[in-house]
Amino acid sequence: MIEGSYLLAGSLTGFVVGLTGVGGAALMTPILLIFFGVTPTTAIATDLWFAAITKLVGARIHSNNGNVDWQVAKRLWLGGLPVAFLVVVIVSQGVPVTKVNWLTNAIGVVVLITAMGLLVAPKLMVLARSRRLAQPVRFKAIRIQSL
Repeated sequence: MIEGSYLLAGSLTGFVVGLTGVGGAALMTPILLIFFGVTPTTAIATDLWFAAITKLVGARIHSNNGNVDWQVAKRLWLGGLPVAFLVVVIVSQGVPVTKVNWLTNAIGVVVLITAMGLLVAPKLMVLARSRRLAQPVRFKAIRIQSL
């Protein structure tokens, strides 16, 4: 019975994610916490593990289709991976997550920035289109020179 409930929850989450593009963690983690009584640490770790697997599959598909700009990905990794590693080290040193108030505040700020970005996205797209070069080959040459 419980396995069927997990299957139903996963199917529902997958359907909503596919329909809306909302991240699965926003749906699955609360479902695990509220309906299945899973501990917060286990719910978050399970979601992160699942997200890692699905993102690797998606990245492979997009890369095979030529949809990945590896220069941009490299720059994102250079900023994101060291900070992610630092947070893991801090939390794994025995500091309870509840004592890491700055982390909670930082996540809140990032969520607010993302929400604002979604609200102004149409204006940002107009601005980006107005600044777009008419010659993409020239853009790539300029970008490569700046590396």
